[in-house]
Amino acid sequence: QMSDLIERREALYLNAIRRTLMEHWDPMGFQGIPELSGEYDAYLAPLHAMLAGRRPSLELGQYLRTLELEELKLGKTTASSE
Repeated sequence: QMSDLIERREALYLNAIRRTLMEHWDPMGFQGIPELSGEYDAYLAPLHAMLAGRRPSLELGQYLRTLELEELKLGKTTASSE
């Protein structure tokens, strides 16, 4: 059925995005830890929508950087660490 095909295709896309995040982004260093392979799954749907909408790569990079800074709280320094 067409709906099954669409669901399988979407699952393939989401898995590809999941692998790409783990292999090429992974700011938390979870790669190689199977139990944490879904740690970034909350970001799959927005990224899938951006890719499906053919958003520019700069926009994708900005989204990931925003996640690092605001969601994951990485890359910020505090006054006490100076």
